[in-house]
Amino acid sequence: MKCQHCGVGNPDTAKFCRKCGKPVMAEQPKPTPKQQPASELRPEVVSTPQDTICPHCGQKDCQPMMRSITNIKTSGYSWSSGCCGMLFMGPFGLLCGLCGTGSKIDTKNETVWICKNCGKEHLSQKSALDKAQTTVASYAMTILLIALFLSAWHSNGGLTWLIPFAWAFSPLVAWNIIDDELSKELGYPFKEILPPGTSVSSYLLIAEIATALVLLFGGPLVIDFLSGL
Repeated sequence: MKCQHCGVGNPDTAKFCRKCGKPVMAEQPKPTPKQQPASELRPEVVSTPQDTICPHCGQKDCQPMMRSITNIKTSGYSWSSGCCGMLFMGPFGLLCGLCGTGSKIDTKNETVWICKNCGKEHLSQKSALDKAQTTVASYAMTILLIALFLSAWHSNGGLTWLIPFAWAFSPLVAWNIIDDELSKELGYPFKEILPPGTSVSSYLLIAEIATALVLLFGGPLVIDFLSGL
């Protein structure tokens, strides 16, 4: 069923549009005492009209809930840091590999909305945008570091050119993974909540160019720098 106001598709049983929040049926159901606005239930939760509408059943009866995600990372001796330290400071530089050892606890909070009608949950738009920024930054750093490693390996003749060529398309693959995961958590396409004027194609093109430049010139520059020490 398409909304007559914005044209976005909704489930056949939907009474409110999941994007604009306007009724998609001729008659609007009468509010019941149990259906209270989410802002009254949790005033501290930042929400949009789309958050209060369940993307699965289309009912405007969702309850916000804060969810904490805790990640525990345990790091041991880093041989890469130790080798780099040895290049600059000699044998004592091996102690650089001890930097960052130990356990690190990372806790993040995000808001999910639970539908009282069907019991399913969906991620809030604000949490989805925050999660996208963090994930994109992490993926970008990882892609560039691996591209630098592949470039240096290829420059030394230890790697065929096919692998660096294939890695040049990694930003596109990474974006598809991020978009798919966030769309599943939201219950509808992630692209629908991007700020107006955001061009995903432009950002992907910049990421592809940056990755290609690192693959072409990053390795030789690192090798020349290390050989000059």
